[in-house]
Amino acid sequence: MAAIRGEASDRQHQFLIDFGMLDVEKTNDSLIMRGYGDSPYLYVGKRGPKHRFLGLGFLAASREDLLELSRSTGQPVEVLDRPCGGEVVRLEDPAGLQVEVCFGLESAEAVATREEVLATNTPKRKVRINQGQRPALAPSPVV
Repeated sequence: MAAIRGEASDRQHQFLIDFGMLDVEKTNDSLIMRGYGDSPYLYVGKRGPKHRFLGLGFLAASREDLLELSRSTGQPVEVLDRPCGGEVVRLEDPAGLQVEVCFGLESAEAVATREEVLATNTPKRKVRINQGQRPALAPSPVV
């Protein structure tokens, strides 16, 4: 999956930040958010009065697959107008949801995050006995 498409309000933007996502681009009309990994974005939203799910984006395995999808559906291959570049074929599923199939997206540079792994106990291995865990208070980074 490349991204979730949605209609976003200011409350949705704050929720995604609290959830652990980072801003890529925020304008009066759109919102693009990413995680800490190398995906250029995970959420693409357009301005709306409240949050609602609009559809999904997927990655094609090759440009040939994208061209075949275009030929078989009659939908054009378009240049993707987002910070990561690439191409897209836009479709609509029977329920009216938007489906984007993308290829050629440029990877983003991964963002450094917490690297220490918290010690956890398992039924057969006890590495932490009577020790609390106090990681920094922050949103969990979304990869």
